[in-house]
Amino acid sequence: MTYFERHHDAVSYTDNYNGRDGLRRAQLGAIKAVGSHFTLRHDPAIVVMPTGSGKTGVSMFTAFVERARRVLVVTPSRLVRDQTVEEYKTLKVLKKNNALEAKVPAPLVHEVKSRITSEARWREMEAFDVVVGIPKSISPAEEGVAQPPEACSNRLCRLSSTITGAERSRISSPSNRQAPKSLLASTTVRRRVGAKRGQEWTTPMRCAVKRSSR
Repeated sequence: MTYFERHHDAVSYTDNYNGRDGLRRAQLGAIKAVGSHFTLRHDPAIVVMPTGSGKTGVSMFTAFVERARRVLVVTPSRLVRDQTVEEYKTLKVLKKNNALEAKVPAPLVHEVKSRITSEARWREMEAFDVVVGIPKSISPAEEGVAQPPEACSNRLCRLSSTITGAERSRISSPSNRQAPKSLLASTTVRRRVGAKRGQEWTTPMRCAVKRSSR
């Protein structure tokens, strides 16, 4: 049983009703939309949310809900990569908002700091629950990055790519397409002519920042 399977029942859809600690309505909307999408489909789900509205929290929560075998997070920069690694190591975003039980231990997180240049390095990542990297280090579409072996791609079966719209085309790679479930959490989405589109869920700015009072 994987880490996210073991702790699937430890998550809570707590909202920030009347100022209490909880997830924002925009986050809950995104989480439920993604869950609904993956109930019947396996093509990529696209979540578009404003900067600072909680995209990382959505991707983390979704990993538990979907009982992810392993999560691969692709970020647009080293700074965001470092921040994301810290978020997954502490699970602070979920725990402080009463969305995850405090007793849940942290997952094993691996930060990819250099290009993956061999199949062996891809296989090394199978020992971790969460792998975080930037496109230049982890996308086979980039020069110098090795193609993942097919077996490894299948085991990286829950791909959560937290990136900006400008980075979207740079992770359009075999490792992305082979993942049975793919979530793109983006601030903006730049469409390419002829690009295949997955299910998209967008939250307005006013909804993303407003606290629930109903």
